[in-house]
Amino acid sequence: MTLRLGPCAFALATMVTALTGCADGRGPDSKLSSDWQGAAAPDGSRAYVIDWACEPKRFGSSSEVYVDQQEEYCEWRLVRKGAAEDICQFTTSFDDHREFYLNSRGQTDINSVSAAQMLRDDCSNVAIKRLKAGKGVGHNCSEISPHGGGCVPERNSDPEICDKVRYVVGEKYHGKLDFSIDQMPPDNVEHTTMPLMRLGLLTALPKNCAFSQADHTEINCSVPSGTSCFSLSGQLRVGVRVLTTLPKPALGDGPNSGT
Repeated sequence: MTLRLGPCAFALATMVTALTGCADGRGPDSKLSSDWQGAAAPDGSRAYVIDWACEPKRFGSSSEVYVDQQEEYCEWRLVRKGAAEDICQFTTSFDDHREFYLNSRGQTDINSVSAAQMLRDDCSNVAIKRLKAGKGVGHNCSEISPHGGGCVPERNSDPEICDKVRYVVGEKYHGKLDFSIDQMPPDNVEHTTMPLMRLGLLTALPKNCAFSQADHTEINCSVPSGTSCFSLSGQLRVGVRVLTTLPKPALGDGPNSGT
């Protein structure tokens, strides 16, 4: 992959390598596929998708019964039973104007915007602390307590989000790029109509699934009658977009400075 971004191309190209090839201790079956979304714009800005499987890593099909064991930023429910097929609904929405949204059933207190903000802040703060101590940014949930809605290492979402947030924080710390998390609302917000986390940003939906909301935060899927919704969860992927930009040159750094 070649990026024509002038003198800062190496910085962003380095990010491509590091973000897509981070050694995080997960095996080849981890089903993580975070990657760039589309080509870079002429100004060097580009979106990176932090992507993970909807399927819980530890709890298996018991998540069909115990909602608090579903993937914390992707919940599902059976919405219709039929003679030949059932309809499963999956959501990543925080919009509490809907009937079904994250934590609408009140069984998972960490399924909230504020918990996502806490995860971002915890991962950022640990990375900065390590950088100031002359260390690397670290990986995944290391040095972050899983208590109180922190980074939960058994989930698909938390370690992957944390790993990539740490990396972009490090790049910003060293002045190589700037970033923002797409549609991350202000602090202390529990619910939002903004689609912070969306389904299918990098990969197509299974053929038996279709978006039921225009913002790609909800889908309906058909499964053979009597089949669990969990059986589909591993084929569905959730993503958060990180918007990266090249750092603006400091005043006086231009080609005509000093003249």
